[in-house]
Amino acid sequence: MSTVSITLYLNGHCIETEAKNQLHKLSELILNSDNVTSELENQYKLLYDFITIADFKALRSMDERLNGLIPLTCELIKDDEGKTQLKIHGTNPFYVTIVEATHDNESR
Repeated sequence: MSTVSITLYLNGHCIETEAKNQLHKLSELILNSDNVTSELENQYKLLYDFITIADFKALRSMDERLNGLIPLTCELIKDDEGKTQLKIHGTNPFYVTIVEATHDNESR
């Protein structure tokens, strides 16, 4: 499996909103296309999985740029090993490996 990635542009909105906006755009592309590529399908799955498992509150508190108040470009990546990572571009670039959010306050 090759690496799948999608670029997210944060400017005036947070990482969660941008991911949902991009998922909506990909949905429309897929629904209105006569020839859906595997790249589009893989990008859709990557975004859907990210939105489903990410702890957005923790991401936003990790770096103020992920709040969208400071323009930022980041890249969501699923590597050859199947790990989902968020690569933050800019002055202090870094990677965050995305793992499923835990909900400690939920009653069981």
